[in-house]
Amino acid sequence: MDEAYEANEKDIESVMRWLAINDPNHSARDDAIAMLHDLQSGFHQMSHSNPELLIKLKAELEANPTEPRS
Repeated sequence: MDEAYEANEKDIESVMRWLAINDPNHSARDDAIAMLHDLQSGFHQMSHSNPELLIKLKAELEANPTEPRS
């Protein structure tokens, strides 16, 4: 978990699609980038304040992977 995350086009486009469905008024590219940065910051903060929960979430994600949509 020491690797620095940098938003890439695939992630930005994925978040834009999710926002278009769930928050259409805030689904622009800048909104998606802001959301990715907010999520990164939140998980970083969680790594300090509640690392056990972060480990649990990671294990749940690994146990239930989702298949990328084409």
